[in-house]
Amino acid sequence: MEDYYKVFKASDGTDIYYVDIGSGKPLLFVHGFGGSSQVQIPIFRKLSDKFRCICFDQRGYGKTEGREKAGIEQSARDAYELLEYLKLDSVVYLGYSMGAIILFDYVKKYGCKHLERVIIGDSSPKLINDDTWDCGLYQGWYTKEQAEKDLETMKDNYINFNLYFTDQTITKHTKDDIRDFVVSPDLREVIMEKAGASVATVNALLSVTPEQEQSNILYWKTMCMGDYRDILKNITVPAAIIYADPGSLYDPRAAKYMAENIPDAKLYPYMGCTHMAKNEKEEQFVSDIKEFSNV
Repeated sequence: MEDYYKVFKASDGTDIYYVDIGSGKPLLFVHGFGGSSQVQIPIFRKLSDKFRCICFDQRGYGKTEGREKAGIEQSARDAYELLEYLKLDSVVYLGYSMGAIILFDYVKKYGCKHLERVIIGDSSPKLINDDTWDCGLYQGWYTKEQAEKDLETMKDNYINFNLYFTDQTITKHTKDDIRDFVVSPDLREVIMEKAGASVATVNALLSVTPEQEQSNILYWKTMCMGDYRDILKNITVPAAIIYADPGSLYDPRAAKYMAENIPDAKLYPYMGCTHMAKNEKEEQFVSDIKEFSNV
């Protein structure tokens, strides 16, 4: 699969690796937390008849080094510089999960330059819940205090953080389900039982190298710091909002809030799904991308 890789040099001299597959309307897929370009190749194969599919390894992920500079703002800058480098306008930006948060930071910095349409995949404009917001991470249960605890856990016992995060990702929830953030001794076994046919996906979520752990800490910290609610009105191109119902990491209310605050937005529900909706209903995912992009 590495044959798909190309590289460009960012403004700070870092080599950013990306894949570039297919022909047609340019589609920039910005991957989520812990992801990589290579993971997207099976989806790209199903889109490559209509799209030129592009995805870059964010810093500290895949083949791209520079984990000491990892974070939401840097990824937004790298996305912009890649589109400048490729001289692409009228791009469909598809940001899933953390990739959507990077979109919000992109719009904050550059407006909708280079973007024709945007697709927001199961995310929220603010992860931390407080007195002004209860549509953030873990369907309203994630607070600043818990984020601070998680950052310490990530440094001291990353596997515990990752077990809880993985379990919450693949398990259906509603906002009324209590999140106690407790990691039981048998949680790994419980996760694998829940995984069913998705064992390979779950194994990928649980398999994090020490190098990637360091990157994940920076991405998690910068995600938690962000509040992009005021940026939504600046998304002035058509937007598709894909969301899972009942969901797991995010609640459908977050999607509906975004739809109400983005000038031209359309909701795409994935019923009976978790945050892994794009994997659970892959054919619907591919079909929705094509339908929304008018190809």
